[in-house]
Amino acid sequence: MQASIGPPEKAWKFDVTIVELNRPTTFAWKGSLPLGLFKGQHYFKLEALNSMQTKLIHGEKFSGLLSWFIFQQIKAETTRGFQKMNEALKKEIEIA
Repeated sequence: MQASIGPPEKAWKFDVTIVELNRPTTFAWKGSLPLGLFKGQHYFKLEALNSMQTKLIHGEKFSGLLSWFIFQQIKAETTRGFQKMNEALKKEIEIA
């Protein structure tokens, strides 16, 4: 599986590995740049609030020698991408 970070026109692409899959509540994958310079673990968690509502917890944890520098470069675009993804998922689920 491949993922990318950053704006589409200059995104960094890398291979990712699924590290957690507990249907239907948790899904996570991780990816990294060579030599452990930058690592990211992306996750989705679903928590039932009641019989009609579910809370989505969606995020990414970064680590590695260049994590602070790289995160500063991708922070705004990553946040916008997460918001768009969450809005699209909400819309899709509420229609179903």
